[in-house]
Amino acid sequence: MVLSLLFGGICYGSGALLNIYVLKKVDYTVVFPLTSITYIWTFLIAALFLKEPMTLRKLVGVVCIILGTILII
Repeated sequence: MVLSLLFGGICYGSGALLNIYVLKKVDYTVVFPLTSITYIWTFLIAALFLKEPMTLRKLVGVVCIILGTILII
């Protein structure tokens, strides 16, 4: 339990630091839309590790996120 919390904290912290670094190098209008990709990772991890069902509605949502990100960037 403690190791899981520690690992999660390290992943979250390193992700936050990486986000700050990227924001210094790339325009905010490019970086911010890419944060929507978090929902895609959550969807994939939930399906693979937590065995949550991949419904058509969720897949359509992922496709909309990808298309929207491409259009904004």
